[in-house]
Amino acid sequence: MKGLLKIVRKLYVHNIFKIMGIEGMTETDFFVDKLYSEIIKILSTGPKTLRSNWEVGRILTKIDELQAGAAYKALILKKLAIKLNSTLKKGYGEINLKSMKTFYKNFLDFEEVCPQLTWTHYYILGRIGNEFKRKKLLLECIENNRNSRWLRNQLKFNTDSAVDSPTSTLIQIFLKVNQTFLSKEVDSIILNLSERSLCAQMMMYLRHELDISIFREYHVDVEYNRNDSKIKTIIDNDMKVIAITCDLIVHSRGQIIAQDNLLAVEMKKSTAKKEEKDKDRNRLIALTKDSYDDVWSFDGVTLPEHVCGYLLGVYYEINVPSRSVLLEFYRKGKLDFEQKVTF
Repeated sequence: MKGLLKIVRKLYVHNIFKIMGIEGMTETDFFVDKLYSEIIKILSTGPKTLRSNWEVGRILTKIDELQAGAAYKALILKKLAIKLNSTLKKGYGEINLKSMKTFYKNFLDFEEVCPQLTWTHYYILGRIGNEFKRKKLLLECIENNRNSRWLRNQLKFNTDSAVDSPTSTLIQIFLKVNQTFLSKEVDSIILNLSERSLCAQMMMYLRHELDISIFREYHVDVEYNRNDSKIKTIIDNDMKVIAITCDLIVHSRGQIIAQDNLLAVEMKKSTAKKEEKDKDRNRLIALTKDSYDDVWSFDGVTLPEHVCGYLLGVYYEINVPSRSVLLEFYRKGKLDFEQKVTF
């Protein structure tokens, strides 16, 4: 019965097209042409604007209203993109069309669209599925005049994949840096140079690796003690506020609020007192916590009063006599794993 109805409907559509003088055109082509004509009419009234993209998005929602499967709707969008780009040359590929449709769905009332933001802002915001976070970042962009580059940086930390996560990437970068550092600076290590000198040398190799990674916007600093112009502080286990100066850190200096702090390294010689070593370890535990017993919650918009939220902490202990280095990796306020390497 369903097969018969399908044949009858096909014959009906064929006859309608024949009457309209467009015999040979498929139903899909006819619908694509209809959308194309509506979009061209919108774009012919002036240059591309937020309003025109919003109107295009409104037209594209008609595809969603079809009583058809996802594959058929995707086919229509693909054909429409090809037809538009053949006329307009660029800017109307499938990805952009999907973004325009999302733009319209996120702002059904155009009066809610802020004219001071660019299309790139709204394109990026459309990739954020979490409505609460999207609105938070939208408000941050409007109130603090954030550019689209700043906004794009916030999305680097929205992955749930353990393999491709920023933390995993950061670990791989540090391991590579350490390998280079131990290979090229072995003489300096054996000469027993100060921790500050060794950190300064490690900083150069770390800077190079960051420049060719997703973290190129971040800064590498030795013994940096500022947090958005204020002294960096942590809260210790006794809930005391303590000013801190890390041996080596990678951070955005307050520019990428969604993930301001990336990496903290504390370097010690094996000959140091146990008390000093434990202080460094406890500092890394505090720095890599997401919050302090719920006193502060990281919302991705406001910098914390006390420093925390580092993706990775590394305790780096050099043993010159045995020509080895103990690496301890801290994540989320806990020792995650450790390894020993020789040089």
